[in-house]
Amino acid sequence: GGGRRQRPQADSQWRFHVSAALQISGAGMCCSVGLTAPSARTAIWSGMNRFRESQFVDTEGEPVIVAGVPMGGRGGAHRMAAMLREAFRESVRPLSAISPSTTALLLVTAEEERPGYCATWAHACFEAVCDSMGGRLNAASRVFPLGRAGFGSALAAARPLLAERRVARAVIAGVDSYIDARTINGLLRSGRLSTPETPSGIIPGEGAGAVCVELARDDVTAGCRVVGLGVATEPATLANDEPQQASGLTAALRAALVESGRRPEEMDFRATDWAGEPFYVYESGLALTRVFDQHVAEFPVVQIAESLGETGAAVGPLSVAYIAGLMARRKTAGPRCLLHLASDGGARAAAVLEYRPWGNGGDH
Repeated sequence: GGGRRQRPQADSQWRFHVSAALQISGAGMCCSVGLTAPSARTAIWSGMNRFRESQFVDTEGEPVIVAGVPMGGRGGAHRMAAMLREAFRESVRPLSAISPSTTALLLVTAEEERPGYCATWAHACFEAVCDSMGGRLNAASRVFPLGRAGFGSALAAARPLLAERRVARAVIAGVDSYIDARTINGLLRSGRLSTPETPSGIIPGEGAGAVCVELARDDVTAGCRVVGLGVATEPATLANDEPQQASGLTAALRAALVESGRRPEEMDFRATDWAGEPFYVYESGLALTRVFDQHVAEFPVVQIAESLGETGAAVGPLSVAYIAGLMARRKTAGPRCLLHLASDGGARAAAVLEYRPWGNGGDH
């Protein structure tokens, strides 16, 4: 009885959201293995990295391994703005005419409580983008200081802006750097940094990613779309003693799949923000076990942190920029991807990406 009543609700949600699917019309990447999306994709696909010893040292006096972006110049807000400006510019380049006033920048940054977070980063990033565009961005532009999963909240915010024609396009971007003394010291104190004693820890990285989204139209069929989205909160974090039940990630995954109108087993592969920490690997395994009704023998995973280290708030847009480019060249396991993201503060997000048309495989 109860299950039967819920189904029309899911169907009506699906119909509404497919009509509000988001088309990815451009993408930009600025990261340790490439300052543009084509160069970064090639490097990640090839399994390359730029993991190097840094001037920072761990508790044993050994150099900390980091994955820095090969850009000269100053650090801090200036560096963040420079990385974001590159990714933003690249994401809007495919669009022939673009007006700043009809463009919203939805910027994902680190959580405000994270050691090393600086409130001046976001302001510097907005100023850099406005300067490069020669005008002020739409007033709907805003910051999401939610870490890795903030990408889901930014996508959710873009939908009504586009559906109500308040903006013509939204650029969902993320910028972050873990290569900072306070951030690295915080990771060291909590035992989360990759060291000889903690091989499954984080390799501090940095970078910026940007995806330009517009409302998907029937007459524009080719390309990658966001067709399902889920956002939730997980009570258990690394900082508390709540039992790890993956309830937040499970809810986010289920919501994204319901919106997409696809069953879990129709997903061809998944993408994740894992940077090696067992806490998040275990959580996603638990959530996927709950979401999948049947065992899936092979479910390939795309994990850009293997090449980039921990890129924090940038990992969502970087992952989507990477995947959309691979899909366009048929280099993925198929046209449907399940993306899941988890922030240290408890935010969880999931999205279903779909590339269409895929070729000769019917609606595949």
